[in-house]
Amino acid sequence: MNGKVIGILAIVTVIAGLLAGQLSQTPTVSTTQTNQALYPQLLDILKDVNEIQIKTKTSAVSLLKNGEQWGVKEKANYPAAMDKIADVLNGVANLSTVEAKTDKAELYNKLDVEDVTSENAKSVQVTLKKGNDTVADVIVGKTRPSKGDSSRNEIYVRKATDKQSWVALGNLTIARQMAEWLDKQVANVEESRIREVVVNQIRAFREKSDDKNYQLVDLPEKANIEQSNVRNLARTLDHLNFDDVVSANEFNFENPIQAVFNTFDGWEISLILQTKDGKHYVKLSASAKPDLISGENKETAVEKLNKDIEQFNQHLSNWVYIIPDHKAKGLLQKREELFKIPTEETNPATVQEKGNALEMLQNLGKP
Repeated sequence: MNGKVIGILAIVTVIAGLLAGQLSQTPTVSTTQTNQALYPQLLDILKDVNEIQIKTKTSAVSLLKNGEQWGVKEKANYPAAMDKIADVLNGVANLSTVEAKTDKAELYNKLDVEDVTSENAKSVQVTLKKGNDTVADVIVGKTRPSKGDSSRNEIYVRKATDKQSWVALGNLTIARQMAEWLDKQVANVEESRIREVVVNQIRAFREKSDDKNYQLVDLPEKANIEQSNVRNLARTLDHLNFDDVVSANEFNFENPIQAVFNTFDGWEISLILQTKDGKHYVKLSASAKPDLISGENKETAVEKLNKDIEQFNQHLSNWVYIIPDHKAKGLLQKREELFKIPTEETNPATVQEKGNALEMLQNLGKP
């Protein structure tokens, strides 16, 4: 072998040695590979997850599973919105990595994947637990539509215990505020079902379900019913949602307004209302009135009625609800707001007579 060849081999050997040294000093970015699930085993144990923690810079919510029902820990385990629970569980389990991004903490805020305790943090941290074991702990940042998959989004994420951030594909919707996690529907009794409403000295009723107008008991002579105001009262339970909820043990009613709603299909719903510090607190309960049910399948209908009412009471019995102003408005109406008594000035016949008399005076002396 000549000297020239030996020289070339020596140079190659040196270069190879330098490259090997550099590679041995390069830090490992992450064991997670692209186009793989962020949490590969999570789908297999998803049904066993029994706690979800949602944290931001300004809020924290804990969701606990009891049997098949999820509840909000900070609200005495009031039932959580199941659709939002499913969004988080399935969303985290189906995240798949696309591209590695920064692993430098000073750049995290550009992707909104900084620690939630950081100053001005915009990130949200989602932690899933199975018993005492944490099975997923991810910080979620900015989201944008995916260019290659219209059914999913590109989401910047980072495992809370890792430095490496990622672009991940998936659909992950996270409610950040506690109120968003509550299943906010108290009751949904459509006005078409209402047969009678009694509130203090007011009793409004319909004889048949297809009657458009309500009648009032002890209506003053010549009075005309303000049907829109009566309907506002009858619609109190129609899509009745709440703004907030407290444990029944934490609130005392003092001289509340009392209302009873009877339906054509055998429900009697009792409601008490207390207005305090500008908020309207209500508590509800129900009982069955099977005598109001008619038809060939009455026995089956009564059986279903009793079951539905039992579930209704179980769901509502331990809670007091703060309802919106527009729902309390109907209950707070005074009796005289539900009808009008025409005065002489507003009576159409009287107005016409005065108009005729004025016209006669104006025509006096005319040829």
